[in-house]
Amino acid sequence: MRRLEIPNAKVGKHGEIVIKKSLRKKYNIVPGQEVVMFDAGDHIVILPLINDPIDNLNGKYSWNETLSSLKNKIDQLSIEDIKLR
Repeated sequence: MRRLEIPNAKVGKHGEIVIKKSLRKKYNIVPGQEVVMFDAGDHIVILPLINDPIDNLNGKYSWNETLSSLKNKIDQLSIEDIKLR
């Protein structure tokens, strides 16, 4: 595992920790999103829960086509496949 050089964070009086903006952006963590935390022996692991894998990909790749045009292509390919059978 690669060690990240992230500035220290302080724990608030209620146990809250602010996740740095660069990490929120990198891991697509948004306000209100749930995370899971567990004790890994010598450190704490915090993992964002992925509610919708498609939403998680949002903004990570650039597409030349819109979602609706891709859906139309898939529909057309399905119809052609049915005709071949």
